[in-house]
Amino acid sequence: MTLSPSSPTFTVPAQVQRHSTLDRLWKWIPEKIVQSVPILTRLRGESARRHADAASHAVDAETIDVAIAEYTTALELEPWNPKYLYGLGRIYYQQNDLNMAEVFFRRALAADFYNADAVKGLGYTLHRQNKTDEAIYLYLRYLERQPKDLDVHLNLIAALEAGGKYEEAIRAGERAVEEFPSDAQLLFMLARNNYLAGKIDVAIPQLEQAHDLNPENSDIYRVLGVALRTRGDFDLALKNFQEAIKHNPSDADAYLAAADAYQRLGRDEEYLQAAQTARQLFEAAKNDMGVKYACWDEGGPITNCGTGPIQ
Repeated sequence: MTLSPSSPTFTVPAQVQRHSTLDRLWKWIPEKIVQSVPILTRLRGESARRHADAASHAVDAETIDVAIAEYTTALELEPWNPKYLYGLGRIYYQQNDLNMAEVFFRRALAADFYNADAVKGLGYTLHRQNKTDEAIYLYLRYLERQPKDLDVHLNLIAALEAGGKYEEAIRAGERAVEEFPSDAQLLFMLARNNYLAGKIDVAIPQLEQAHDLNPENSDIYRVLGVALRTRGDFDLALKNFQEAIKHNPSDADAYLAAADAYQRLGRDEEYLQAAQTARQLFEAAKNDMGVKYACWDEGGPITNCGTGPIQ
């Protein structure tokens, strides 16, 4: 399939052979005529929607090639429809083709800059490509006009954090909290950036407040435990790590943090057991760095951790 990032012209894949007679006629009707005859404009729009609906059903059925073909056909009929452009970008994003996802999300925004789905889609795509400055600029521009979009506030804070801009993330979080004072995830992200900025005594009460709003969130327990450990409260830190594991038994980072706490408290058997579990979970997730840290302490590699020594 040929798709140019600079042109609204789309080549219909060969597997699309289900055009109606009317679909084929659009190629032969001059654009000026279509635009000047309302019924033709309406009929072409209905043809495009039919293909877009087929694309949506194909996505649900996980027949991705068909979905791409149907969206492509819809876009041949309506090249700058932001919903169809977003739909195709979303497919490419889910297929990890970030370059093509970026192309279509940008086109969707060119058609409608305040399309919230396209803003988030492009932001996620830029973030995953380590283009955090572009993602930050995009979110800030959008929030100037749409300040009550919580998801974009969260995405902005995440992008600032990923770029190591903790103070800016804190300011963004504080502004967002004024709009959404009772959102646990927002408070959690604000607290995490305060922790990363070294403001432990500010982060801890914010994490406790986030916990009160969402006591089932294992991430809050884990980060609260890390903050308490940094302050030297190892027993209380361990209790939070244990709670994180209770709420999410697959949280390898929580097991790793618990192993560290057990070691500091001199509970060697529990330390080794937690390290082994962390290693197994990291191995299952193919996280090589996690595997290394799970079996390494100040004395060097732990040769009896998990399946063997780290080379």
